[in-house]
Amino acid sequence: ILSAGELILDEVIVENNKTSPAQNINSEGGGVAVVDGTALIQRSMIRENRARAGAGIVFAGDATGAIEASTFDSN
Repeated sequence: ILSAGELILDEVIVENNKTSPAQNINSEGGGVAVVDGTALIQRSMIRENRARAGAGIVFAGDATGAIEASTFDSN
């Protein structure tokens, strides 16, 4: 998931994703990448994602976010 605006994930599973070097964010954020936006992730699971860095989630630029009652596993 690549977001540059407002992202809300509620009771979501983000699983088995990967980045590629051709993407515009340097292969970061295999599961979720928030660039210059905001994110609220609650009651969700982010697992088994792959990236050069930030395999589960990455906040880039001026991005901000909150994570509540969520699980990250094997990223």
